[in-house]
Amino acid sequence: MFEYIVSYFRADLVILFKVLFALTMGLIIGMERQRMKKSAGMRTHIIVCVSTTMVVAVAMVAFPAADSGARAIAAVITGIGFLGAGQIMTTGGKISGITTAASIWANALIGCVIGLGYYLIAFVSTMIMFYTFRMKKGTGWTR
Repeated sequence: MFEYIVSYFRADLVILFKVLFALTMGLIIGMERQRMKKSAGMRTHIIVCVSTTMVVAVAMVAFPAADSGARAIAAVITGIGFLGAGQIMTTGGKISGITTAASIWANALIGCVIGLGYYLIAFVSTMIMFYTFRMKKGTGWTR
């Protein structure tokens, strides 16, 4: 009976694992951005990472053609650019929000990588982003 349930819901369980992993990766980046009091914090990064993971993972299961993942990723990259563009502001000749926009875009790509099933790449990329955000604007690291 248990084996039947697992085999019936196998795709769902795999996608559920991917979503939970994306939640964790989005949380790591989002907590750091929220700690720095940036406009896109924990909730934004979790939503972006989880939703892009779902789009790619479901596209690969629902449409098993060879290019379904690539099409989903192309749509994500296009769409997330608009969200990131809304974070960039110019006031008094000073541009702000570029790092926030880049973090949203990179977080979406981490979600895509998780959706494809490359968990180690997603984890290492998240750690690179995390430690990059810990760097000061000049040189060195923040504490």
